[in-house]
Amino acid sequence: VDREVPEVWNPTDTQDIATVRSMLVDLERRDYALKLPESLFSDDEEYVFKPGLEREHLLRLTNATSLRRYHQIVADWLNLHDNVRVQEETCATLAQHLELAGSTTRAGLAYLDAADLARTVYANKKAIEYYGKGLALLADADGYRRMLALHNYGDVLLILGRTEEALMSFGEMHTIAYGLNCLAKGGAAQNRIGRLHRDLGSLELARKHLDAGLALFSTDGDERGIAASNDDIGKLLWIQGQYDEALKAMQIALDMRRGFNDERSIALSLNNMGLVWMDHGDTQKAREAFESSLQLRRKNSDRIGLAEALTNLGCLEQDRNNWDGALKLFEEAFAWADQVGERNRVAVLLTHIGTTHY
Repeated sequence: VDREVPEVWNPTDTQDIATVRSMLVDLERRDYALKLPESLFSDDEEYVFKPGLEREHLLRLTNATSLRRYHQIVADWLNLHDNVRVQEETCATLAQHLELAGSTTRAGLAYLDAADLARTVYANKKAIEYYGKGLALLADADGYRRMLALHNYGDVLLILGRTEEALMSFGEMHTIAYGLNCLAKGGAAQNRIGRLHRDLGSLELARKHLDAGLALFSTDGDERGIAASNDDIGKLLWIQGQYDEALKAMQIALDMRRGFNDERSIALSLNNMGLVWMDHGDTQKAREAFESSLQLRRKNSDRIGLAEALTNLGCLEQDRNNWDGALKLFEEAFAWADQVGERNRVAVLLTHIGTTHY
């Protein structure tokens, strides 16, 4: 970057590359650098400092202005690669360089991209770290992107059992959606808040938010949102013991989801209907619903859904006094829940496993 730019760029003039490679070979021979067997980028070579102290010392010797410039150059170079934003590791590296270069908004967006990538592979602790950094750096620079991130951030917080923080995240999402008059995202925020209150036992408050979510989705014509609202309201009615009304709401959701051919959502509806049938005393219908749900979740590699369906089938085996069968199902469910890191479900499954052993 600091070399004098030639009037005509001759691509065969690679003396600078040869010089750098010679220096790297010498540093490797002297045990300062290590060439990695594979680079993050398939068309390149990657070296690391073997002892970290040298790297830290060089950083301390470089003035702050130069450091910011170097970080920006590295970030710009990373952006030349098409796959930098499709891998969590490279995306987070890009975000870090942008942050250290002082490009806070771009860094914030890159951290949020890294968080979304981590979330898709259930790296929830990393996802939370990246969401936190990204949202802090982004501040008010991009309300729409912030709103999307808060949605996903709240979901990951819930998986790790951080309920109050999740509620705050969904609350801020709702505030931004209202300000932007974004009915669909407002409906999603209301639904998430309603589910949280339902799970915490505040059923009247839950119904208020779930009804608000349904109204927003209906006004916006968002059919997937309408289906989700009916399913959530059905689950609330089930908790309240209103089995017939619960099944009506869930059937509306299931029929709509079958129309979209959304297999993950179909599996969720079947699972919820199975819960109602199980409480209603119709174990045959409950089993059919849970097994159909399990089949779809295996097909779609839905780890959280697998844990849920296996848990419910385990409960049916407990009711039949088939303790070995129940234990096998609970242990497989525990493995999936533990892999995802969903603490609330892990706690429930440990209780089921303990009860079965007892």
